[in-house]
Amino acid sequence: MGYLRVRVHPPVAEVDRNQCQACHVTVTSSGMQALRKGDQIVNCENCGRILVMS
Repeated sequence: MGYLRVRVHPPVAEVDRNQCQACHVTVTSSGMQALRKGDQIVNCENCGRILVMS
């Protein structure tokens, strides 16, 4: 039996000036390209949140 993992923080974070606004880590250039293209879900490599363009 698995356990449900409950998170306190929101699962989504905005990207502003190539930085995740939740953890302030710079998003990779390939991550930014994928965000701009908009055809796949991109997660922050540091905090794991789903990234959206601001």
